[in-house]
Amino acid sequence: MSEARYPFLADLTFEALFISENGICLNQNKAAEEMFGYSLDEAVGKSNLEWICPDDRALVAEKMQQDVATAYECRALRKDGSTFWAEIQSKNRIEEGRKIRITALRDITDRKRAEQEMQRSSNLLRQAEKIADMGSWEWDIANDIVHWSDGLFRIFKRDPADGAPNWSKLPDFFASEDFERLRPLVEDCIKTGAPYECELRAIRSDGERRFCIAKGQAEWSPDGAIHRFFGILQDVTERKRMETALLESEERYRLMVETAMEGIWTIDLKGNTFFVNQQMADMLGCSIEEMTSASLFDFLDPRQHGQARDSLNRRESGVGEVAERCYLKKDGSALWALTSISPIRDRDGRVIGSMGMITDITRLKEVERKLNAAVVDLELAQRIAHIGNWTLDPAVGVPVWSDEIYRIYERDPALGPPPVADYKKMYAPDQYEIFHGAIQSAIREGKPYDIQLNLMLPGGNNKWIHAICQPDPTPGSADHFLRGTIQDITDAKEAEEKLQDYSHRLEEMVEARTKALEDAQAELLVKERLAVLGHFAGGISHEIRNPLAAINSSAYLLKLKMEGADKSVRDHLGRITSNVRKGAAIIESLLNLSRMEKPRTVETDLMALVSKTLRSAKVPATIEACIDAPDGPLWVDVDPEQIRMALENIIRNAVQAMDGPGTLSIAARPSGAGEVEISVTDTGPGIAPNHIEKVFEPLFSTKTHGIGFGLSIVKMIVENHGGTVRAESEPGKGARFVIALPLSPPPGS
Repeated sequence: MSEARYPFLADLTFEALFISENGICLNQNKAAEEMFGYSLDEAVGKSNLEWICPDDRALVAEKMQQDVATAYECRALRKDGSTFWAEIQSKNRIEEGRKIRITALRDITDRKRAEQEMQRSSNLLRQAEKIADMGSWEWDIANDIVHWSDGLFRIFKRDPADGAPNWSKLPDFFASEDFERLRPLVEDCIKTGAPYECELRAIRSDGERRFCIAKGQAEWSPDGAIHRFFGILQDVTERKRMETALLESEERYRLMVETAMEGIWTIDLKGNTFFVNQQMADMLGCSIEEMTSASLFDFLDPRQHGQARDSLNRRESGVGEVAERCYLKKDGSALWALTSISPIRDRDGRVIGSMGMITDITRLKEVERKLNAAVVDLELAQRIAHIGNWTLDPAVGVPVWSDEIYRIYERDPALGPPPVADYKKMYAPDQYEIFHGAIQSAIREGKPYDIQLNLMLPGGNNKWIHAICQPDPTPGSADHFLRGTIQDITDAKEAEEKLQDYSHRLEEMVEARTKALEDAQAELLVKERLAVLGHFAGGISHEIRNPLAAINSSAYLLKLKMEGADKSVRDHLGRITSNVRKGAAIIESLLNLSRMEKPRTVETDLMALVSKTLRSAKVPATIEACIDAPDGPLWVDVDPEQIRMALENIIRNAVQAMDGPGTLSIAARPSGAGEVEISVTDTGPGIAPNHIEKVFEPLFSTKTHGIGFGLSIVKMIVENHGGTVRAESEPGKGARFVIALPLSPPPGS
């Protein structure tokens, strides 16, 4: 290149300069060498596109064909493979009959980073305003130009396209008396620069009034004059409503203390009485005056004094607890009570005493004794029934057996269950065909079966079994997940004539124990619900649920074998089955409440959890269940077991509400506010308007069975996860429950 061309390098103002012909580099300046890492010898002869990232080369090639010196942006590529944002401007020049292109390139990485940071800050501000129900404004006084943030338009429900109003139009945006209080504050701020703050009512475009806090301050120009104002407006309507509700709730709490069915007892750290309500005094057969002049230890069984002193010591550390206590009434008789104890703090946060909620469980102690006796008999019934359970995932091909099935099949549990294909060795030839056909129909078509089969075991023993299977759909597969039970009925087959006598004796035993359970349930539901929840559920739930399952299976077998029995016998068997189910449901509700802990959250695919929950839920065949959700996962940071429990409670309520044919719909979608909403909709009779606000309250229920804790548990679980739950319904058109949970980034993002 001739020396005459060098002046063109100085004419351009970009940092890196290139001279090229037909897209091939002829020369570059020192800045280009430093910017890209290529020496002049290395650069000469290279294509201009080798300095450009592959994804942007088409754009640069198109620009190189144009003779317009318009600047544009692209990503440049250094010799070491690193990239950066660059601004490019090129111009063609004819020299000595040759078309020479001069290109200037500037590193704009810092500028792009600043633009991105500015955009991020702007987005954060908009999000902060939305979260805080707040908007900001700016007023250029000299030019009477006002700017509103998006949050301010949202508060007033105004269209941003209409622009922000100036000072003369502001009276239309506030209650007249409130604006008259605002006007002198603004005028004083204009004169003196004094900031202001006041509460006023904003008027939205639809006429709704919202309580707001307005703050403003002035900005001084270098010559000492006030030339601009800045301010914020925060919507505090909900806070105002909460303040009003708080005042109303204080009165309600006073009435609750005076009318509570539980005893309320407050003491200092030494056990001296501060306060008791009338119910507490009545429980012990004393007057309020007699109790307030006495100590806790004056009414406590002497054998529990040591435990009570340890409890008071724990209270000084701010620890609450629930304990069973035996108190002595004025007449000397014993009062067993469940006592929920909480620390009392002064305004500085120091513990100064304890408050106890005392519930009489004297009768329940007797019920507990009876239930323990029933457990022994129920365990005997389970051993007599010889029933085991199993599951089969077709994708795995190997079933999962309970211990009882290993005993029935005389197989070592260490070997695990055999594959389905090996079952042929354990059945008589004609029996295997029945078994194989039933299994295949269950897997492929979802058909349940209830059959009796003859086993020919490898050890030479011949047994009869009663096999029941219930298929469940598997999302994403045509096959079905199988659950079932197997009962050894060999003795029944060999001694059919003895079954009637055995059935009669078992009926009497089960009826007697069922009556005991019914009495216990009635006591629990009507008189002692809140007192026994934690102790009862944690202490005996496991010991009762397994026996109940055995009774239920035994009753089912008897019903099959006694189809010709008289109506009285059949009615009794139906009663057994119905009440066993009731007992199991109550125990499950109590257990759920007693074991509720702080969520142990993990990154969880919500859709997989919803699908799994629906598969495990007991949805009758008369109800069509469907899921409407995105194809991909929805990640949430939750305790999977607790969320599963909440969903199961809502699904169970929906199924019970429909009480027959209907549709159960589950939908999940991101809400657009960093949350995901899961809705469960049924086609039942709906919820009465006067009940919609009460459905999440403990002990509230419109059903003839249950104890009204299902939806209370749902609300507690969801709120412990930082979410919300609401109920929607139009009577006669079903009900819809919506859970909102915070979304979390996908794992590894």
